[in-house]
Order: sequence, then C-alpha cells, then structure tokens
Amino acid sequence: MSDSKYRILRESFVPVVIIIAVLFLVLLYVQFKATFDAQRVTVIDIPDTAAVRTDAEAAGEAREDMPELSTESASDPLYREAARLMTEKKWDEAEKRYRAILARGATSQTHNDLGVLYYHKGDRQKALEEFNRALRTKPAYPRAYFNRGLVYSQTGRYAEAVKDYEALIARMPHHFEAHYNLGVALTRLKDYRKAAAVLEKASEKAAGERKARALYNLGIAYRSLGPDKKEQARKSFEAAIRLKPDSIEPRFGLASLEPNTPAGRKRAQAQIDKALELKPNYPPAYFNLGLMQTSFGDRKAAEDAYRKAIQYNPEYAKARYNLGLLLLADKRWAEARAEFQWILKRDPLHAESRFNLGRAAYGEKDHDGALREYRKALDLRRGDYPEAHLNIGLVRVARKEYAEAVAGYRKAIKLREAYPEAWYNLGLAYMRQKQWDNAAPAFKTALKHEPNYEQAWFNLGILYTRWKKEDEAIAAYQKALVIRPEYPQARLNLAVRYAKKKQYAEAIREYRTLLAKDDTYALAWTNLGLAYEETGELSKAEESLRRALKLEPDNVKAMQHLAQVLEERGDHAEAIKILEQAVTADATNAKLRVQLAGVLKKAGRTGEARTELEKALRLEPKNDKIKQELNAIQQKP
Repeated sequence: MSDSKYRILRESFVPVVIIIAVLFLVLLYVQFKATFDAQRVTVIDIPDTAAVRTDAEAAGEAREDMPELSTESASDPLYREAARLMTEKKWDEAEKRYRAILARGATSQTHNDLGVLYYHKGDRQKALEEFNRALRTKPAYPRAYFNRGLVYSQTGRYAEAVKDYEALIARMPHHFEAHYNLGVALTRLKDYRKAAAVLEKASEKAAGERKARALYNLGIAYRSLGPDKKEQARKSFEAAIRLKPDSIEPRFGLASLEPNTPAGRKRAQAQIDKALELKPNYPPAYFNLGLMQTSFGDRKAAEDAYRKAIQYNPEYAKARYNLGLLLLADKRWAEARAEFQWILKRDPLHAESRFNLGRAAYGEKDHDGALREYRKALDLRRGDYPEAHLNIGLVRVARKEYAEAVAGYRKAIKLREAYPEAWYNLGLAYMRQKQWDNAAPAFKTALKHEPNYEQAWFNLGILYTRWKKEDEAIAAYQKALVIRPEYPQARLNLAVRYAKKKQYAEAIREYRTLLAKDDTYALAWTNLGLAYEETGELSKAEESLRRALKLEPDNVKAMQHLAQVLEERGDHAEAIKILEQAVTADATNAKLRVQLAGVLKKAGRTGEARTELEKALRLEPKNDKIKQELNAIQQKP
C-alpha cells in the first residue's frame, strides 16, 4: 500500500495537555486564596498510556483502498487501451484517450475512470472533481461512490466518506470493500459501536487475507469500546492471526491489550518480538512498535522505533507523522515542523499536517503563523475541522482577543456539538471576560459530554465560590478529586472552602494531604498555619507559617500571621522582628504598620509605635481607626 493512507492512523484529538497555565483568580475570603485552573486547553497530543490504537495500519488495508475502474474498461476497446496506458503510467496518453471517449458523449463511467487516472497520478483534487461529475451524470455509475469515498477518507473527510460508502452499500449490499472502508471511516469518527457492526459484516463477506484484515480492524473497534469488549477484541485479533499467521498487525493488536505492568509489558514484548521475527526489516513493524512504546510512556524508545521505520522506508509518511507528534510533545518545534513539511511536499492536501504546523508555530509563540496554518487546514477541510476552530480560539485567548476566541469555540461546537474540550474552553473564555453566568452552562455542557472532566468541575467550584454557594463549591471540588486525587489546586480550594465554613478540622486534613505529596507548596503551608491559628493550635500554626516563609521569604501574609501567633504567645520581640521584615517587604501596607504599632505598644516602645501609626496615616489619611489609635497613644504621658 502507498502511504496515501497514512492519515488513517492514530491521530488522537483527545484533549491532551500541551499548554498548562495555572492562573490565579483573586478570590480572597477570610485569609485564604483560591486558584483558577486553565489546564486542558489544547486538543492534540501524543495518545495516552491507556491503549495502543494502531487502527487500520499498513498491510491491514493494503488492497482495500484502490479505486475501481468501470466495467467498460474490460469490454470496450477504447476504455481498455486507456486503462493499459494508465497501468504503464503514461498519464498524458491515457488522459487523451479518456478525453476522446468523453468527446463522443459524457458518461458516468468515463468520468469515473478519468478520476481513477488522476487518483493514481496523485492529483486527488482532480480525481474528486471527476468522481463528482460521474455521480452527477445519469445514470450514475454506482462504484463512483466508493471511489469518491476513498478520496474523502484519504483527505480526512470521514463523515462524507461514510455517506458515500453507505450509498454504494445501498446499491450493492455485498460489496466487501465498501463495508470494510466504511468500518475504518467510522473508527476514525470514533463511532466504534457502529464500526464494529459494519466490520463484523465485512468479515462475513470475505475469506482468507481479506477476512483477516476485517477481523483485525474489528478488534480495533472492539478495543476502542472499552474494557467490556477487551475479550472480543482479543478473539478478533487471534482469528486474524489464524487466517494469516505471518500477519504482524494483529500481534501488535494483542500486545496493545496488555496492561502497563511488568507482566503485561513482558507479554506485549513477546508479541513484538514475534512480529519482528516474521518481518525483521518491515517498517510497519517498527511503526507499531513506536505506538506500543508510546502507550507504555517510553517516548524515547517510540522515537527510535519511528526513526527505524523511516530508515527502512524513507517514504514512510505515517511514521513521519507520528514522529512529528512526538516531537511536538517534546516541544521540539523545528524538528516537528520538518516532518510535517515533508508530508505536505508529497501530499499538499494533508490537512492534519497543516494543523500540526499551526501547533508548532503556536509553541514558538508565532501566533500569526499558527492562525495562518490553522486557516489553511480549514480550507483543506472546507471549514469542517472542529479542532482547527478550537485551536484558533486558543490563539485568540493567548492574544487576549476573547470575543474572537468565543466565536472560534462556537464554530467548533456547531460542527461537533458533543465536543467537551470546546465547551470547556468556551467556559474559560467567558471567565476571562468575567461573564460568569455564561461560563457555568459551558462547563456543565462539557460535563454532560464528559462527566469525568475534572477541570470543568474545578472551575465550577470557582464559580460557586464566587456566588457564595459554599456547599456546591465543596461538592464540585470533591468531584474533581474523585476523578484525579493528585489535583493540588482542587485540594487547596476544597480546604479553603472548608475553612470559610469554619470546618477547620476538614481544612487541616486537606492541607495535610496536599503537603504530604508536595511539601514545597508555600500557599498550602500558609493556609494551614491560618487554620491552626483559628483552632488555637499556636505551636503548629507557627511551625506551618515558618515553613511557608522558608519557601517564600517575602511572603507578607505568612509574616503577618506568624507575628500575630507570636504576639498571642507573648513573644513580642520576635513578633516585632517579623513585622519589621514584613514592612520592609511591603512598605505601603498601612495595616502592617498598624499591626506593628500595636505590638510595639505592648512591648512598651510607645514612641516607635507612634511613629508607625503616623506613617500608616500618611498612607491612608482618611482612615479614622488609625486616627483614633494615634490620638489614644498621643494622650498617654
């Protein structure tokens, strides 16, 4: 198979985290701070470690993606001669023959066969135009639906491909290739349940090697349906191997079912070794190995495998594409760009490579370049590219063009209503514009489509906090933590809400849990100190606040409360020392000077106390409380 099918590989539009920006929304309730989570804002990344989705790979689709000439090519001498010239790659002469046939009178078959010529010549745009003419010319040649579906599939327009394959099946119910490619296209659209049903039918319509390919892809569909279908996936892969023992793709399929445990990796490696034994220098074997290593989290080994595949076949576009994805994940922007540009030189219609060039430009903060590439990708898909609209929204957010970002997200949602990442980012854009009432429905819709979207729960917690709905905020943060227990911002904010409700024991528990995982979290130490101060556990409060100051020596809040704790314990000298440091760090803070004056007064240093109050009054001339304090201290002998 030529690598024109390389786009039917694992191009995961899973929300994946490339840009992690933890922003702070200043919500000061009592003495505590909540953080705003802007994670999960991009759409394409190297697939996660859950499973390897090799999908329809290499030899697994080798003979099902060739367009079909009309029956006239066998019965009519003029068609037969044109077909012979095409087989010999005498493109111009073959085209002249077809044009001569068209001159006698346009037929659907002639346009179909001319489209096949352009397809083999590598000009898919002209091929598409001829297949369109074939289907507009009555009576329409049915197999032109299949041929046009192939072009749609190979340019990423899977929804349109599905319609064409279904149109052919309605006219030719036993067409194996239409069933097979329909199943593959449905897999690309992530309609795995329907894909499995179609591929089951495809496997029943063929024997031998063709049946093996259908069973392999059936295994892919079952695996994508989740753990409940894992055994059916295994049986499909094993059946494919029985039919074609030298086939390597099903062996990688079996390997992909193994868990990421020492025993699972050992069994997976055994399948890989068997595949490489069958075909030692077979590029698709190394391609699948790259997918496997990615699933196990070993990106360096995956990169080596893809480079090995390219070494054995420099024209192996699928390997270059996935290598480019790996390089993007490692933020090696220039290297990634080179791989996608290589693909585009050979296939200018490859929209995904355009999209990923946009990602590389965005990574380098070249926002104009990113927008340019995303728009080219949209042009190639005739606007039907929700991920490109989403990423345009991300660029707009980076440029603080929030209204334009909202428009981009809305376009993505219009194309794909069940798009949780788009709804989530729409919510973030509204939050950045302080349109709180619009943000909440966006997050809730994201959760409707993906209930385990922990960042959406987190930001709902932020909104509930803003609306003083403490119980709802606590419930939202708890949901986020059930999904991702190692979510420090959610745990911090949960503790803050407990403290707001004066549930200090619960707050202390959450801070302690957070700090057990990361004892460098200065804000958590500060807040823990405040909680201990509220419960009267002054020794623990002092210890916590000193830990915060060790991490952040200029943390004025920690200094302020540490001084307060020391004052309560009667250690005025140390409290004064800490407050003097705080005043040095924040010289314009009148409250700090008033607090320092109070401790100085208790320590009998009245003159110094008066001086600090005078300075505080100069900072806040209309503050009546400072005036009263100053009058009181001046009236004393």
